Formats: sequence, structure tokens, C-alpha cells
Amino acid sequence: MSFGFLSGIAQVIASAFSVYNAIDARSENKRVAKEVRASADRQAARKQTELEHLRSLQRVAYAKAGVKLSGTPTIVIDESQAQGQMDIEAIKLKGLQQARAYDAKAAQAGMDAGIKLVSRFKI
Repeated sequence: MSFGFLSGIAQVIASAFSVYNAIDARSENKRVAKEVRASADRQAARKQTELEHLRSLQRVAYAKAGVKLSGTPTIVIDESQAQGQMDIEAIKLKGLQQARAYDAKAAQAGMDAGIKLVSRFKI
């Protein structure tokens, strides 16, 4: 066996590991993106539950105090709900942005795998 042949084998093995690592990075980034989306959905759902609970507490507090639910009390409740909805949208947006960043990393890793595979062949 010549040194050139062994060197060629080593290059093929190195190339295979390089492609494998790029494919593995792609899979990992896709998995993380999915987890980030699920986490954001759970956080948004928790916030929605908290918001509904707050609305109930506000209504009960006003009723206990003998305040009619019209005018200012209604405005306070509505503004609390609007702020809560903005918080929920912010949670969803942050999750979407983070997931898209991982999606982009996954796409890049996939392209890297293809480039590494193709670049080993001399045309």
C-alpha cells in the first residue's frame, strides 16, 4: 500500500465525518427550533391562563367593593387585558424569532453538508 492510497482513505474518512457532523448539526438545530416553539406556546398559554384569572379577580374585587362594572372599572379591566394580550404576543414573537434562528442554522448546516460532500469530488 502506498502512502498516497492511505492518504486518500484518510481524506474519505475525514470527509465522511465532516458530512456526518454537518448533518447532525442540522438535525440538532431542527430539534431545538421545535422545542423553542413548543416552549413559547406553553409560556403563552400560561400567560393566557394568568390573564383570565386576573380578569376574574378584578371582577370579584369590584363586586365585593360594591362597584358596578361600568365606566372606569371596565376600562381598567380592559386595559389590563390589552396589556396582557401584548405580553402574550411578545412571548410568541420572541419564540418565533428564536425558532427561526435555529431553522436558519439548520438550513446552513444542511448546505454545509452538501458542500462538504460535493467538494470532495474533483470535477
